[in-house]
Amino acid sequence: MVRPRKPRRIGYKPEFDKYTPSKDRCIELTFEELESIRLIDYEKLNQQEASELMNVGRTTLQAIYKSAREKISVALIENISISYLDNDCYEFYQRHGHGRGTGMGRMQGQGRGRNRIKE
Repeated sequence: MVRPRKPRRIGYKPEFDKYTPSKDRCIELTFEELESIRLIDYEKLNQQEASELMNVGRTTLQAIYKSAREKISVALIENISISYLDNDCYEFYQRHGHGRGTGMGRMQGQGRGRNRIKE
């Protein structure tokens, strides 16, 4: 017999049952904030790896990441749209063979874990 699930405690129930952003209000997320979220949460890089890719210090990345997460949490809770702000203060970098859709895992080729390439 399966043990009954213990109730989880939450302090907030959403007002709506799906996320449909407001057309009246909008939060602006800079490209660097979006990139920090992409690298840390989506690509699962640690802060040191992400800061090296973005060419900023780790503490600077932490501040960017914190700002992005605060804006996103406000947008989700208050049902506000998110737009991206192009501040023209960035450059693109190339990362070959990494990321979603390329068939290469984050650790592959680095000699760590199950995906180690044998030479």
